[in-house]
Amino acid sequence: MSTPRGARLAPVLLLALAVVLGGCIGKPGGGQKPVATTPTTVNQTSFDLPDQRGKSNAATETNITEKGAGGVEHKHDYWKGREQVVVFQGDVVPEIFPFFPEGQGSTPKGVSYVILPNTSLVYEGATKVSILAKTPTVKGTAEPSPPKLTFSYRTAADNAWRSGGELTYDKAIDIPVKAAETDMPHSTQSLWNFRILFDRPAFDEAVNVTVTAYRGGDIVNWPGHPDFYPDNKTERVVYDGDMKTHVYGFPQDGFYEGTEAWFAPSKLISYGTGSLDVFVNVSSFSSTPPIPATLYELYFHNATRLGIGCCDGDLAQDAEGKNDLKTYHFHLNVTPDGMDGPYQPASRWGLHLAAVTGAFSDSTSYDIEYHIKIIAHKGADSMLGMTM
Repeated sequence: MSTPRGARLAPVLLLALAVVLGGCIGKPGGGQKPVATTPTTVNQTSFDLPDQRGKSNAATETNITEKGAGGVEHKHDYWKGREQVVVFQGDVVPEIFPFFPEGQGSTPKGVSYVILPNTSLVYEGATKVSILAKTPTVKGTAEPSPPKLTFSYRTAADNAWRSGGELTYDKAIDIPVKAAETDMPHSTQSLWNFRILFDRPAFDEAVNVTVTAYRGGDIVNWPGHPDFYPDNKTERVVYDGDMKTHVYGFPQDGFYEGTEAWFAPSKLISYGTGSLDVFVNVSSFSSTPPIPATLYELYFHNATRLGIGCCDGDLAQDAEGKNDLKTYHFHLNVTPDGMDGPYQPASRWGLHLAAVTGAFSDSTSYDIEYHIKIIAHKGADSMLGMTM
């Protein structure tokens, strides 16, 4: 079985890097459980979203809402009377890759990507988020020379990092939040992320971080839930088109952030979906240096992983196992914690075809041209992952 591209680095180089770098952090669990909505009696099928968020991508394929209370305009109040909610609390540790998180020509730094725990959201109505880093301690005593920290963040409305500036120890840094930057109702995991930069590569230097959301805004009506599988429909084509992918070889793929060649499906992979079948026809391949491909694989990440940070992508191999270097079929399971929200303007899933070119695949940059068709299949429970 093949392994992810980042794991196929030349063994000698990987051993050398391990001498000066720390390991990846895991994702902490926990989070707040959503509560019930308050339905109204007004049907809504336009899927125009409140707070100047635009229109749900669901409008490109349906104007039908689900049956019952979820199909009419309604509110979602997740705060349970609280004025503030801790959405992340835990230790963050620098990851191995990317080694140069600020890009080519920059200095080596430690980087940690903070992904909020499952169901821990920046709820609608939040107007401020604060981030607090505590001074590291050694046996209960403050570390005398802790690493200097800076941070960036993504709101639920962003697909690029915003600079947050210096992250001073023991001082909460406030981030103002607009209504459109909060997580949408029915999200299963937050689209907020934080990137913390350490001024040096570090050996297991853990920093305790707390992120808190504060309520200050209104809870408004949202459209009824779109029905993606109406009238006994069991499948949908969520992408069908030609694709050209450029994949960077080493060192870009391991040393620098943002080199993955993700593309998003044109339709949402939302609730009701249980699996995807991905069909690929390869039309051309070229590499630098010229090396033939020996195998094709599919990299993918779901809506809440975003393809950032160490090891943040999954790998699928040909479900039929024929590897004819031309036609491939990949099968992917869809779970509630990785679904697109039913109200999103665009899918947050990412996919790209990848090639194996021998023992040192990571040293090769290459281009693939291919046609890809993605079919979403209805799950056993049409309300999979939904909570009113």
